[in-house]
This record gives sequence, structure tokens and C-alpha cells, in this order.
Amino acid sequence: MKEFLYMGMDEYKNKVGEYRGRVDEVKSSSGQKQYDAASDLFTDLAVDILKGVGKGIFKGVSFIVNTVQEMKKEEEEKNRLALQNIANSFAEIDLDKMMYDNEKMAIELDLSTYLLEEDYNKIITYALEALEKFPKEASIYCYLGRAYRRKNQNDKAIEVFMTGTVIDPEYYENYIELAEIYVELGDNNKSRICYYEGIRRMKPESDWDYRNRAELYEIIEEYAKAVEDYKKAISMSDNTYQWKLDSCLEKLALTNKNPCSQEVNNGDSFLFVIEDLITIQGRGIIATGEIQKGSIKINQQVEIADSQPLKVITVTGIDGFNMLFDEAKAGDNVGLLLKGIKKTDLKKGQKLIRH
Repeated sequence: MKEFLYMGMDEYKNKVGEYRGRVDEVKSSSGQKQYDAASDLFTDLAVDILKGVGKGIFKGVSFIVNTVQEMKKEEEEKNRLALQNIANSFAEIDLDKMMYDNEKMAIELDLSTYLLEEDYNKIITYALEALEKFPKEASIYCYLGRAYRRKNQNDKAIEVFMTGTVIDPEYYENYIELAEIYVELGDNNKSRICYYEGIRRMKPESDWDYRNRAELYEIIEEYAKAVEDYKKAISMSDNTYQWKLDSCLEKLALTNKNPCSQEVNNGDSFLFVIEDLITIQGRGIIATGEIQKGSIKINQQVEIADSQPLKVITVTGIDGFNMLFDEAKAGDNVGLLLKGIKKTDLKKGQKLIRH
């Protein structure tokens, strides 16, 4: 399987050099010879793409297909111009990026194989070596963190996954892995935040992607959103996930019948109980605590409950265990950076509300 998906780097470099030479041949030829050279080039390129050599990297491949077909019925001058366009397309190929992506794909495949074989020591050794060459690849951090996690070294795993989120904040899998660790550790607030951050970075394209995101929505009890994703998955897979949709609809119905659940998830109101107050030089006042009801976003205003006269404060930042968020919801334990207030105007136990 691995040999089919990619070739060794020496062979790969030779292949790139070979294509360079053949592109030059197309450029310098004319007439039938040029047509034959382009046809052969396309055929061999198609085979190599199927093998995974530069898959998704070559530019203008679909253009080559159309052009070679058109050449059978177009006059020679038009053929010559079309072939020149093909040559120009090849000239634009970023060979360095192509080689980088191919080598990274090989490393990820090896790591995936070691993970299936449960060879966690080998993953750690290989991933650490790979990170010396690919220090900004969040996927490698993810494999390394998984290995530490399987070896029950949660502190190291958390550190690695957190580093991965900093290296590439849009790579969602590191957030999901963090969330699962915090579930095991019994820290529901942190796990919910990490699930949320991972979910909002997912960009589903297939039925499996939508099903995967729906299951994560279920974990954080966002049943309405899970239902939407299950429906999208079903529309792409001939009712494969109907039973999951039915189960989620039952959970949603129970949630809607539960007054307490409705109150907590009501997005039209907000309740935050202050547990502690921190002054940070240059930033302002941070009130820490748990959101009891509703949600809050950056730059929204809140009020101090029962204050006379009424005091309105702007939330300019939301912190959660060394991570910054745009939004937090009921159940999240966060720090709210407040503007327009003095520390003496607040005290522990007070409530911040929004109607």
C-alpha cells in the first residue's frame, strides 16, 4: 500500500528531472512530433498521478486533457499555440513545494501505519526527527501527541497538542485530541472549549465529514446542529446515517422538554457569576468564573446585576486556559476581559447579565 502511494525521494527527484526534460522537448518541437511528445507526456503523467506522485500538485492537468483531445480536430497552428500553453503551465509548477508535499505525505503515512501497529515508541522517535525538518506541520504534532496519550503521558500529550494549535490554529484535530484528554481527566469545562474550537474549524465536504462533526456536536449537546449535519450526511449517502439522525432527534426532543436545559441554552440572556478578579497591567480587569446561562461574544456589553446606578461593561476579550476565544457558552469556565470598569466596582459573587 505504502509503495503504491509514493516513491522514494531519489526516484522522485529523478522523475521530476525527467519531466523537466520532456517539457523542454515539447517546447522545442513542432507539428506531429510536438503533438506526439505532448500526448506521451500526458499519458505518463496521468499514470504517475494515479500512483500519488505529485497528486494534486501539477497545474494545468485538466487543460492538458482537453487540449490533447482538441488537437485531433484543430489545425496545426492552433495546436502549436495550445502546446505552448501546456508548456507554460508546466513551467509554473512549484517543484520545491511538490517535493515538500510528497515527502510530508510519506511521513504522515508512516506515522499512520505505526499508529495502527500501536508502535508508539517508534512514532515518538520518527515524529521528533520529522519535526526537525517540518517544524510547522501541525499534523506531525498530532501524531506525536497521540503516541504520548496512548502511553498515558497526558502532560506531554497536552503540551504537544497545544503546540500544534499554536503552529496551525486551523488544524482542528489537535483541539479534538485535547478535548478527549480533558474528558478523561474530568475537566468538562476545558473539554467543551476544545471541542467547540475544533468543531468550528472543521470544513466538511463528504458524508463522513458531516457525520463526524455531527457526533462531536452530540458530545457537547448541540443537538440541533448535530441534526443539521446528519441530514447533510444522509443527503450524500442514501440514508446510511438515518438511525443516527433518529437517535439525535430523540435527544433534541428531550432537551426541548426540559425547562432547565432550555434556560441554560437560551441565547437571548446571559448570566456569569464572578469567582475571582485579576488586574493585568496594560490589559485591564479580568473576571473569572463560569457562564451559567446563555453565551457571550467579544465586544458585547453586559450589566452588573442589581447595580445602582446601572453599570454597563464591554467584554473586550475571552480567555480560556491560555487560549483566546471569540465566543463562550453556558458551562464554560473563562476569564472575561472588561472595559469601562474599575476593580473596586466589582466583587466576588456578583453577577454579570445581558438581556
